[in-house]
Amino acid sequence: MVRAARLLRDAGARREEGAFVVDDRELLREARAAGVEVEWVLAAEDASPDALRALAFAGQPPAVIAVCRTPQAPAGPLPSRSLVLAGVEDPGNVGSIVRSAAAFGLPRVALTAGCGDPWSRKALRAARGATFRRGLVAEGAALAGGPLAAAVPRGGVHPAELPPDASVVLGAEAAGLSAEERARCDLAVTIPAPGFESLNVAAAAAILAWELARRD
Repeated sequence: MVRAARLLRDAGARREEGAFVVDDRELLREARAAGVEVEWVLAAEDASPDALRALAFAGQPPAVIAVCRTPQAPAGPLPSRSLVLAGVEDPGNVGSIVRSAAAFGLPRVALTAGCGDPWSRKALRAARGATFRRGLVAEGAALAGGPLAAAVPRGGVHPAELPPDASVVLGAEAAGLSAEERARCDLAVTIPAPGFESLNVAAAAAILAWELARRD
């Protein structure tokens, strides 16, 4: 139980141990269906209320706690029609983007250093099991491969003009991509939004994921 608490609350512990915690029955079913290795499970019917309450969020004891092994990151170059996240820190946004990528059949969501932890509780719940798809999520990625299109609020090509084999790079919600990150990209892409210029990064990723999926 102490280990599960540590993994729930500490991203460094998750990376160090190569494990993560699931505290939702549906997510646990999704993890098992995807072939994720489950080390142990503690269900409400088998545990004392006090034990589960010690791992509760928002005062609500979970119905189940499971410690799972983090799947091995995919190897090889970035596939075409992927999403690359550069400094997207909020784990809820990371999870939502992973969910959109899975929904549209994209091959990869690559996260550079400094992104939110895709194996955190918040990210896993936002992704609703999409994170467990084999080969979809890759951490510690570099801005390499191509062509890479930098998602920018203005001045880029229309999403429909993206090259058929392009991948899209999205930056942090407030600051966006740095000048260095934009310089590593081959072109820029802008979602036309005449009603209100600024889109949430997860919403922008969903639109761009749909556009990339059309090119399959």
